[in-house]
Amino acid sequence: MSYLLDIESFDLNNGIYNSDKLYCQCKKCKPLIYGYIPVEQSLLVKVECLRIKLEMYEGKQVYVEIHSGYRCIEHDKEINPKGKNRTHAKRKAVDVKFFILEGKNKKYISPVIIGEIAIKMGIFCGIGIYQSTERHNHFDIFPRYGKNKMLIWKKYNGDIQYDIKEIS
Repeated sequence: MSYLLDIESFDLNNGIYNSDKLYCQCKKCKPLIYGYIPVEQSLLVKVECLRIKLEMYEGKQVYVEIHSGYRCIEHDKEINPKGKNRTHAKRKAVDVKFFILEGKNKKYISPVIIGEIAIKMGIFCGIGIYQSTERHNHFDIFPRYGKNKMLIWKKYNGDIQYDIKEIS
């Protein structure tokens, strides 16, 4: 396994980064043309860097499963009525799951472990850790509190805890 990421040759139009889940999943809007990356490319490069870091942690090939990418404003309000920043609608957020294969079965990596590694990397502006039935992570590049701060939230059984950390 190679752990170096050549950003110049990184093909985001290939594989999982061209997933249908990157596009708005509502039945009302079809504003995007396939082949166009519906979330900011720099965000996907950061997700790929995290995937590679997880491979080093797990010692195995790690795969990423896109749960949600771009959402039109209306769909974003349906999913998250209390949301303020609308990072998905701004093309600056993805919800993902990471997994390894054990035989033909997917073994999902804990969102808590993924969140801890992402926090240490310091490359995202927002990190959401969803530990209940959803079991995924949210990553965004929307600088709510300036360039050197990251918002972290953990949701478990309906309770949400927030924290703001300095990015070094």
